[in-house]
Amino acid sequence: MEQLSIIIPTYNERNNIIPLINQIETVLDGLNFEILIIDDNSPDQTWDLIFDTYSKKENIRAFKRITSKGLVKSLEHGVKNSQGEILVFMDGDFSHPPKTIVDLISKLDSFDIAIASRYANGGVDGRDQVKFHRLLSKLISHIFKYSTGLPIRDITSGFFAIHKSKLKPLRGGYGEYFIDLISNLFHQGAKIVEVPYTNKNRKYGISKSGTNSLELIIRGIPYLLMIFKHSKFVRYILGSR
Repeated sequence: MEQLSIIIPTYNERNNIIPLINQIETVLDGLNFEILIIDDNSPDQTWDLIFDTYSKKENIRAFKRITSKGLVKSLEHGVKNSQGEILVFMDGDFSHPPKTIVDLISKLDSFDIAIASRYANGGVDGRDQVKFHRLLSKLISHIFKYSTGLPIRDITSGFFAIHKSKLKPLRGGYGEYFIDLISNLFHQGAKIVEVPYTNKNRKYGISKSGTNSLELIIRGIPYLLMIFKHSKFVRYILGSR
């Protein structure tokens, strides 16, 4: 098995990150892997905790970013510093179960990218603590599917495994980067598969996507703009020039 690089961006995940890392280690026991924690200088000192706990483990590395903060910048930093031929992107709050990593990487013998999907057959969105957030995630995925015609059912997952050689530049400010990435990969002929999983409530802390309905709606605007960019209508206009 090729080396795996598990990339986890964090911000105020002090209560989640150590148990999460320990679970990942258990799930991937016997495999060649590294875990990269990319922390945006969390006020709760997430980075300091990881450094103190795992300073003697070469395959667990923590990076503290002071400037140019944000999800996409954190992911880019993780990719730049990764050593593995296979990349796994996941959240640091336990909403993405570590055991699903094995299901994802098992698909990369036949596919270029494997997406953990709540909406594929057998998948479940179990986040009952954020019902409106769950509704918006499903709505955006439906809008994406019917606007672009792409057969991807979960476009806000953010939990996926990919061959590093297939990764494209990440464009966007937050989770809309995933819409851009998957759309470009699909139209360039990449083989994509969705793997069902159960998305869970975050274990501790609050969601970084927003704390109320208005914040979630505002956060969703860039997603809709990115969907429009990759819509059949825009592709038709550009293709007709």
